[in-house]
Amino acid sequence: MNRVRNILSHMGEKAELNLEVCQKAKELQDIHTMFTLPLSKLRQIQLYFLGEMLEGLRDTESSTIQQLPSYVFKQSTDHISGQYYALDLGGTSFRIWCISIQNGKIVDKNETRVDIPKEHMTGTAEGLFGFIAGKCKEVLSDSVGDLGFTFSFPINQVSIDSGTLSKWTKGFSTSGVVGKDIVELLKGEFDKADVKLNIVALCNDTVGTLVAEYFNDSSSSVGVILGTGSNACYWERAGNITKYINENPGEDPDQYMCINMEWADFDTNEPHQCLPVTRFDKIIDFYSEHPGSHVMEKMMSGLYIGETVRLLFLYLSSKGVLPKLDGIEKSESFVSENLSFFLSDTSSNLEDIKSFLLERFNLSTDLFERKTMKDLCELVAIRAARLAATGISTIVAKMGVEGNTTVSIDGSVYEYVPGFRKHLEDCLEELFEGWATTNIRVVLTKGGSGIGAGLIAALVSAKN
Repeated sequence: MNRVRNILSHMGEKAELNLEVCQKAKELQDIHTMFTLPLSKLRQIQLYFLGEMLEGLRDTESSTIQQLPSYVFKQSTDHISGQYYALDLGGTSFRIWCISIQNGKIVDKNETRVDIPKEHMTGTAEGLFGFIAGKCKEVLSDSVGDLGFTFSFPINQVSIDSGTLSKWTKGFSTSGVVGKDIVELLKGEFDKADVKLNIVALCNDTVGTLVAEYFNDSSSSVGVILGTGSNACYWERAGNITKYINENPGEDPDQYMCINMEWADFDTNEPHQCLPVTRFDKIIDFYSEHPGSHVMEKMMSGLYIGETVRLLFLYLSSKGVLPKLDGIEKSESFVSENLSFFLSDTSSNLEDIKSFLLERFNLSTDLFERKTMKDLCELVAIRAARLAATGISTIVAKMGVEGNTTVSIDGSVYEYVPGFRKHLEDCLEELFEGWATTNIRVVLTKGGSGIGAGLIAALVSAKN
């Protein structure tokens, strides 16, 4: 209730104790209660999360955390040199990388970013992969070499260079891709476009992020994406991956493989066991491209947190707590970039927010209204950071890490949402209080998802 009192203290003469003010305070308090995650709730989430991790290592289908083998094994990097290529498809754009490595260290890298037209996100496989191949030809011309392909969607991977899409996420619904081998689709379009690169490795963006940091820091143990979507991976002892050992009984159980967790679907099955799903989360899920899936991701990724705030604005406007915002009823009228903009306004009078609301929604506001809106943005961002920290802390605890461990994070939410990093790190400290043997270092590995694919290609090429 303290946060609500703080907001009401800025109402000035409006704050007289009357029924209207009390009702506004109650509405705000209800929202804060819905979105606030105390330590006791995080502990509950941790226990269920760990159980799903363990079940996923045994059987993909019986857990909401799939724990998919990546076929990327932990190994020394000191001996690797050469030029390698990477293609990173993870959201509304893709990146093409050329990476030069000398004795396990990156000495040069070049990146080209290409936006994906909406028509290819909802079109056909030939259109999407043909567009990608054409841009690779433009950028890389007649370059020859080995390429790693980061494909940041749920895939059933059966080898280091083969995997089928299980379902689309992040607003994609391209036909002719689900159930197909992603590498074969891209190879076919490479041949048509006369792209002379060998696709030797397929990986998820989280796996690429972890490997990219691992080349610089051997204590790197966890990779996380907190951007348009969200996912995590970590090094797991092969002997603990029951489903993998059962299919590969001759493998060394003491080697470590990177596990692509697909944590976005955690606690998706209804009734939800532990995630505090609000009425607003349910609305977002209902109108999303893929309703009934990715519940955890929809509570903390860049594709959704701005929309969550929009729904809060709309609801509180209907209750008279906030004034009517002209056009706020339209989807995407307030997005995650706007959330970041609100949180970046540190002026005493919130002048940037004032100008934004006037220009975007034709709305003149008082300081109380602006403070309330900024506070709602912070509330949604903090919930996202604490959920991410809870997942990360459970992974580290499951690994039994002692001493230093590095968590490598890439993504726009972690990088650009003001205060997000601190809230995440503060929550990790809260969750690990008393664990004197574990020192967690959280780092931004910018572009790690793409760079990592090139480094995985280097590992594969060196091994062969």
